[in-house]
Amino acid sequence: IDVKKHLSKYGDSPAAIIEIASTIAHEATHVLEYVEKGETYDGPGTAVEKAEQAFKSWVKANWNTISRKFNFSGSYPFK
Repeated sequence: IDVKKHLSKYGDSPAAIIEIASTIAHEATHVLEYVEKGETYDGPGTAVEKAEQAFKSWVKANWNTISRKFNFSGSYPFK
C-alpha cells in the first residue's frame, strides 16, 4: 500500500485514513479471491472494488460515531 501517495493526496486527514483503510480492504479481497478462486481481478464491478465501496459506505453510515471517537472534525470527506 502506497501510504505516501495517499498522504500526499489527502494530507494528514481523516480522508487519508479512510483511503488507506479502503485500500487494505481492496488488497485483502484480492488475497481472498485468489485463495478461493485461483484468480483475482481489478476494475469496475469487481469484488475488490465492491469491498472498497462497502467499507466506505460503512464508514459513511457510522461517521458520527467514528468522528466523535477519534476527534475528527467536519463531515464525511467523500461524496
